[in-house]
Amino acid sequence: MVDLERRSVIDILDDRSVESAAKWLRDHPSIEVVSRDRCGLYAQATREGAPKAKQVADRFHLVQNLRSAITDLLHVRAHNVVDRCLRALTLVQRLFKPKANCLNKAAPA
Repeated sequence: MVDLERRSVIDILDDRSVESAAKWLRDHPSIEVVSRDRCGLYAQATREGAPKAKQVADRFHLVQNLRSAITDLLHVRAHNVVDRCLRALTLVQRLFKPKANCLNKAAPA
């Protein structure tokens, strides 16, 4: 456990279980804000051990969430752009596809 205001480690739990984290929070009732990662276990531990505490994402995970959202958005946009290009190419191919009878026909003499 880290005191983010003082930037110091205040305790190390024996494990990463909901029970351990919830017990630690119950034993420290003055905790008002819990900064945590995206692990659902810590969300549950906070709800059980400090139900009135406000849960927030830490800076690292906010940036990680933003990066993930941007990557997903770019992937979807890129997929849409590629899909549109392929549809346009198919349309162009249909429009300019030579007719079979015009290609093999001999020019009049």
